[in-house]
Parts: sequence; structure tokens; C-alpha cells
Amino acid sequence: MYRLRGEPAPDAVLQVRQEGRDGGEQPGGWAAARARVAEALDLLASIGPDELAAAADRPIAHELPTGMVFDMTGETYVRDWALPQAAFHQLTA
Repeated sequence: MYRLRGEPAPDAVLQVRQEGRDGGEQPGGWAAARARVAEALDLLASIGPDELAAAADRPIAHELPTGMVFDMTGETYVRDWALPQAAFHQLTA
């Protein structure tokens, strides 16, 4: 959502991302996982429908840890990257 808003991701989000990358070496527990899901739901509940529509044409440069960058719009980012990632991780969990 921060990318769609044109905002940098806060440190708390970057910390969660790093925890995910370190998960094989330092796996978390169910309580932490449930807390992360609750935080994500709170963020999603704070977003209005007009906010998503306004982001559809916003340019987004999505950089992977390998340095590869994908240039896309907000709409293509959600459709081609964010939703498939969310579905994959939900299914895997």
C-alpha cells in the first residue's frame, strides 16, 4: 500500500520483510504471525476505495533484492505482482 500511496515503507514494514528473509534461520511463532496478519488487516481497513483508484496510473519502480527493477503502473503492480504474491503466500501458509 505504501508503494501505491507514493510513500516510503516505514521501518516496521522493512523489519517484517527482513524477518521473512531470515525465517529459515530464525523462524517465528504463531503468535507473531497472527500479530502480523492483524497489522496487515488494520492497514487494509484504513484504505479508501478512492485511494486505490487514484494510484492506478501512478508509476511504480519495484526493485528486487537482486537489483532487478520492474517499472509498472499502480494497476499493473497490484494485478501482476501484489495479488499473485499475496495469493501464493496465503496458499503456502
